[in-house]
Amino acid sequence: MALSRSADHHVPEILGGAWSQLSPDLRGQAIDVWLSREAWTLDLLQRLENQQISASSLSLTQRAQLLQHPVSTVAQRAQQTLARTASTSRVEVIEKYRPGLQLTGDMVNGKKIYLKSCANCHRHGDDGHEVGPNLATVVSHAPEKLLISILDPNLDIQPGYQATTCLLVSGEILTGLLISETASSVTIKQANGLVRSVTRQEIEQLTTSNKSLMPEGLEENLSLQDLADLIGFLRNEN
Repeated sequence: MALSRSADHHVPEILGGAWSQLSPDLRGQAIDVWLSREAWTLDLLQRLENQQISASSLSLTQRAQLLQHPVSTVAQRAQQTLARTASTSRVEVIEKYRPGLQLTGDMVNGKKIYLKSCANCHRHGDDGHEVGPNLATVVSHAPEKLLISILDPNLDIQPGYQATTCLLVSGEILTGLLISETASSVTIKQANGLVRSVTRQEIEQLTTSNKSLMPEGLEENLSLQDLADLIGFLRNEN
């Protein structure tokens, strides 16, 4: 972004005002601009603290830039800010379900839960739709990592998996992942793997949130044993 070469003190305000309408790629570029000057970095930290921007929008490199900032007071503030990324309510839920990690999972019931609650957006073997990450990639993940990913999906959102909402001039609303965009059109992948392309002329408003497309609250219909079964199923290489 050319804004990184600007000395205009309004740059952070411009970026903040446009944030909700930026695609994941442009958000990464915007954060690079924020990180290019100390004063702008402080503005970014303020927005992270106010949850106007999710910490999950930071790449590993950008996170490291904050934590290793040459100005010690900025680095210390970054450490404090990034340590508070999980919401209090989600921390409580995680602690409530943590004892489930000690239970032995049942593969049959785990698959039933996957088909009911996860297959709409995640593929596993021959089942489900590949909207979110393919669950074959989580087989080697530790049980605790899976527990946290399931119960707090907004804690660590992989680039490109933020929810995008597209309001059309016709009044129709499309929600899903922004998988491509050009000067004349955008393409969104919705739940069930449905892909929809619309022209810019059809769009009234396009916004990308700080939230994952995967919703919170999966645990509302799961017991500790159910969660153990689901985690066991996801970690089963067979």
